[in-house]
Amino acid sequence: MSWIRPPEGQITENFSWAEAACRCCGRTVELAAVLDTALMMEKIRERLGNVPIKVLSWCRCPSWNSTVGGASNSFHIKGMAVDFAVKGLSPRQVQARLKNHDGGCGAYLGFTHLDRGPKRRWSG
Repeated sequence: MSWIRPPEGQITENFSWAEAACRCCGRTVELAAVLDTALMMEKIRERLGNVPIKVLSWCRCPSWNSTVGGASNSFHIKGMAVDFAVKGLSPRQVQARLKNHDGGCGAYLGFTHLDRGPKRRWSG
């Protein structure tokens, strides 16, 4: 998988390329994968009442993923996962509101993980 320097500006109305870029190297995976994830996040934002979403982690290069203790097959490496926080909603509340999300949804202390993988739920 090749990592590229993303364009500047917005991916979608509410999510930017800067938010999607790896915190380590500033790069993203292929743009189509990131765009599909951004479109998923727009739908999530709408389902949560159009409240702002603070992206904590999106794309992770393999090195950064290892540094933060991510799974070796993490959807973050594929640009298909986002860790985020929503002001006024706990991760458990977010998870409950997204019970019909088709992918993965994890509730952690202080943030929610969503991905475009198979449907599954967990708390960490």
